[in-house]
Amino acid sequence: MMNRLLEHLEQFHHSVLSESELHTLLTPQESENLMQQRILMDCAEPHGCAFSAGCSHACPMCSYPHKDCIEAGPLAHEKEDAPVPRENGMRRYVVCLRQFLSVLHRINGLHGRVHRLDRDGFYLGRRVYGNRRVGFVFLRRIDERELLKLAGLRHLCREDEFLVLLNPSFTIENLFIRHLLHLEHMVQKPLAQCLDPETLEIPLEEMVSEFLQPEQSEILRSAPLSKAQALDHQRFEFLCHDRLHVPGTLPTKRSNLIHLNDNPLRLGDALFVLLLYLAVELKKGEGGWVDKITLWEKGLVSSPDSYQAYSNLRNTLAGSLLKKDGAAFIQNDGSKRYRISTHPDCITYDKAKLLNHPDQRVKALARELP
Repeated sequence: MMNRLLEHLEQFHHSVLSESELHTLLTPQESENLMQQRILMDCAEPHGCAFSAGCSHACPMCSYPHKDCIEAGPLAHEKEDAPVPRENGMRRYVVCLRQFLSVLHRINGLHGRVHRLDRDGFYLGRRVYGNRRVGFVFLRRIDERELLKLAGLRHLCREDEFLVLLNPSFTIENLFIRHLLHLEHMVQKPLAQCLDPETLEIPLEEMVSEFLQPEQSEILRSAPLSKAQALDHQRFEFLCHDRLHVPGTLPTKRSNLIHLNDNPLRLGDALFVLLLYLAVELKKGEGGWVDKITLWEKGLVSSPDSYQAYSNLRNTLAGSLLKKDGAAFIQNDGSKRYRISTHPDCITYDKAKLLNHPDQRVKALARELP
């Protein structure tokens, strides 16, 4: 039923939903999920905007903009208390578009920041596949008659080689228009056809596959394990199939490059050394487990009872993981041990470059790599 809400968003720009209308658009579980994430909110005022001029909410990007409200950061709603229902019991609801886009940005691991392009267009974020940068744009409405407006997005997003145009539900059926968009390195995809209503995940790799060379498309898919690797995966009970590559390039401003499932990420020195140490232990072929006392004695965590380093590492990696689950990739066994939970053969590196790393800790770890 999430599709109905997306269609409603596309059709009614300034809509406020009554409780009965909401029940026709969403299941109770979907409504609860959206309210927990502050995407769907209970309105306190009849005009549908629950916030005053002093609020930090981004109401101009909500489905019911109000002249007294001001624009704020994309995650501002998460810090606010929920608005109070109307006293007469007649509940009304509003969809916060900015929060919706911010949640899509976070859950799908997009880089950059969410910002407005024009009245109905918002830049959602970007991904880099190999050396190709793909931008994702959300359009409140798409009209086949406004081809020049769509083409103008190339100028607004000129740093992106390709653009995926996301909109609530409408599909461009005109083959000529679709061909022209393709010539501009753009493709249009309605969220109603691809958005997971429970997790709000979008199959980004499927959307961009037509842009990429055949060999690059293969990189996006996790290569199947051999029979021996599959047996190891089962024996050691690894939770993930993610692939990590450490190129060993010289760090810039204490920022170290890694590639996780072909997504480039930069880690600070402390997190990079912690990740590399776990990778070295995994490469030893005995399951990769390391107890927290050892990690503390080697100076990789500040205290044997501190979990901040593991949490920071998980949060940094989560957006580029196949399952977006940092706790599964940096696994804890409940007995004070940690590891990278993927097959050792999924970890690759450039040992020669790591041996030339300016950090002596990295050099020492590189010597232990097979």
